[in-house]
Formats: sequence, structure tokens, C-alpha cells
Amino acid sequence: MRDKLPYFPALQGARGLAVLAVIGCHLNAVLTKAFGLDSRILASGWNGVYFFFVLSGFLIGRNLLQELKTSSRIDFKFYFKRRLLRTWPAYFAVILIPLLGRAEVVPSLWAYLTFTQNFWEPVTFLSSWTLASKSIFIAGALMAFASCECLAGSV
Repeated sequence: MRDKLPYFPALQGARGLAVLAVIGCHLNAVLTKAFGLDSRILASGWNGVYFFFVLSGFLIGRNLLQELKTSSRIDFKFYFKRRLLRTWPAYFAVILIPLLGRAEVVPSLWAYLTFTQNFWEPVTFLSSWTLASKSIFIAGALMAFASCECLAGSV
């Protein structure tokens, strides 16, 4: 049984501010295009995405350190299964649902299904870049740990 870690209400508030910052950034793009208005404050809202990455790193690291403290080991298989089950459904929903009515994006679908659209300057589904970044990180880390386990088992 995994111990439940304490809940931090302040982090939820910080996440809310990050969401507002990102929405402000998108709003700034619309206001600039439609009315020629440009706000440096709103334009800096992309920092909210980076804050989410830092917050995710903190929460994930905290969970892994707690598991190491309580059981003297980290169950990476459980960790990666949990991360993939949290990340991939949202990612594939972002990619596949819009495809239902847009056949013109099928030629670039391979890049989205392999999480490599960030390398090919995505135009369609631009909002998928953060989920792709997480998936690449998780898949790369999973391969590295699997390689370590194979090497350790063969010695």
C-alpha cells in the first residue's frame, strides 16, 4: 500500500495562476492580431508552461523520494505505467479527436504518433507539444531503466 502524501492547497492556487498566465498569453496573441494591441505582461504568460514543468518535477520527485524512504526502493515499472496512463490518453485525445474532420493533417500524423512533432515545427495541434515533451521524457527514461535492468540481469 502506498502512503498518501500531504496535499498542498497553495500549489493548486499556483497552478491556477499559471493557467491564467497561459490563457493571457493566448489572449495577447488574439488582441495583437485583431486590434494591434500588444501587452508585454500578457505575452510573458508562456512562463506558466515552464512553471507547470517545474511543479511536475517537484511533485514527481517528492513522490519518488517518499517511496524510496518508505520501501528502500523505487518501483519504476509502477511509476512509468502510472505516468503513461496519465499522459497518453490526453495526448491521443488532442491528436485523434480533431482528425475526425480534418483529413489534410494525415500526412504528418506519423510525427504526432511518434511524439516527434516538436522537431518538425508543428502547425497543426500546436497545443500537443507539452504532452509530446513529457512522453518523450518518459519513454526515454523507461528505455534507459529497461536497459539498466537488462544489463544488470546479464552480468
